[in-house]
Amino acid sequence: MILNNYKIVEDNYNYKYNIVWGYINENNGEIVFYSPSITKLIEKSYQQNKDFINIELLNIVIYFKNSFIQKKNNKETSVFREVINNKLNYNLIEKQVYLNRKTNKWGLYKKMDHVGLLVDLSIHDIENYKSLITNIILEHNKNSKFHSINNSNIVKIMYNNTDLYKLNNLDSIFLKNKTMNKDLCNGFIELINLIRSNHYGDEFITLYVLTDSINMKNINVLYHTLLSEKKMNNK
Repeated sequence: MILNNYKIVEDNYNYKYNIVWGYINENNGEIVFYSPSITKLIEKSYQQNKDFINIELLNIVIYFKNSFIQKKNNKETSVFREVINNKLNYNLIEKQVYLNRKTNKWGLYKKMDHVGLLVDLSIHDIENYKSLITNIILEHNKNSKFHSINNSNIVKIMYNNTDLYKLNNLDSIFLKNKTMNKDLCNGFIELINLIRSNHYGDEFITLYVLTDSINMKNINVLYHTLLSEKKMNNK
């Protein structure tokens, strides 16, 4: 579920530097502003390029790297920084929020593309395809989330923990299980279900399958069967 939530900043003049910091209530998705005094502390640490700020008064830690996150009692909450105009009577803040299916918690929504990669390691010359697989990954932007499954014939992508633009060794992307299984149809279904559990709204999905012609024919039959049964679409 994705919603557009709104909240008005009424005491603009109290927020120095024309900046408001806030977070998303994980229980209902509502926008919550930090007080002007707390916002001032947060902004100061942010401008000093600190990695985080510990606000003992609220028993929270706010992290600035990669994305803004608040941690309290080991629970993470989405945080945002908004530029306002304190010459106006009020500022209307709009944030798109979503309900995470896995955690049943609300957070800031960031649209992303989904890329599914299914690779048959039983191909005897699989080593020759590593550059191709790497190029597939690199052609997608940083707003893409990669999905692969930990199966006996699957290359498991270590994308989220690797800076793909600084790779020196292709093997750092892959984890290879020596047990081979040439039937990829179950893996294809598992991959689709994995992506579906992480997919929201109209996010775009791209699937890549690397296998031999026989397995590809079987997967094509399976794919069109799923389409005809309206269990997936071709968008």
